[in-house]
Amino acid sequence: MLKTAQTTLTEGVINLAVGHPSLHMLPLREMEQAAAHRFAQGNAEFLQYGYEWGDGFLRTELAAYLTREYGFPVSAEQTFISGGTSQAIDLCCAMLTRPGDTVIVEDPTYFFAFGMFRDHGLNIVTAPVDEQGLDVDALETLVAQHRPKLVYTIPVHQNPAGVTLPQERREKLVRLAQEHGFTILADEVYQLLTFEGTPPPSFAAWADTGQVVSLGSFSKILAPGTRLGWINAREDVLERLAQNGALVSGGGYSPLGAAWSAACWSWGCSPSTSASCAKPFAAARGRWQTRSTNCARWGWIFSGLPADISSG
Repeated sequence: MLKTAQTTLTEGVINLAVGHPSLHMLPLREMEQAAAHRFAQGNAEFLQYGYEWGDGFLRTELAAYLTREYGFPVSAEQTFISGGTSQAIDLCCAMLTRPGDTVIVEDPTYFFAFGMFRDHGLNIVTAPVDEQGLDVDALETLVAQHRPKLVYTIPVHQNPAGVTLPQERREKLVRLAQEHGFTILADEVYQLLTFEGTPPPSFAAWADTGQVVSLGSFSKILAPGTRLGWINAREDVLERLAQNGALVSGGGYSPLGAAWSAACWSWGCSPSTSASCAKPFAAARGRWQTRSTNCARWGWIFSGLPADISSG
């Protein structure tokens, strides 16, 4: 059978193994209108090879949106369009590390990240996570011991633990990065999907240090099929990423999808899509919490680290 989607979702079944939205939640009509609007403009430039940093209109719209959502200024000059967060992780590994370098990841963490780090020949060391996220005190010892090039963290609604890193730990993590010269690879795909309360500011607030790379994704606020995300970092870091051989050869990621996504902003689609997604997810979370009270501490979900991964 020929497939289009990575995973086939069964109607009425909530599959906890994947983070894929239901088809009815995807903005089909809005994207159709946005595409028609963009094609009607008569400028075919978005059908050309794309600029390595990504579509300038999308970067401008996205920076303005993130400025509103994050609560601090985000500039288009510190915004780079990626092919989604997974591709952004791969790009950062390709351009900011070399085989044999060390990356420290959280334990537990997003399990597909292991494969991406292995593909680049990186040594993987794990740091513990507690009820407040990454244990930065324990990390400090590991950093001195292993001298990593990257520290990969999911600071908001950590996958799979669900915890959020508090402000004081974030500040200490940035200080450690500045003292020891490693890059914080902050996977912040859930930053804009908080159900209640306000999470600490995005790591993009520290982009000017040159030690922070903040990753976001259109998969969570628009549609996974756009295969678009973004990277916030200092300009010199982004310029280094833009020198990637595949980007220099093939151009920036999905200029067609980027043009449609930028048009969505002019139609007011993306922010409302983000807000409308949060409500059903919050309701589903409440139902799940009620039904799972006997699964104490989520212990049945964590299956342990792969055999070849060091726990520090």
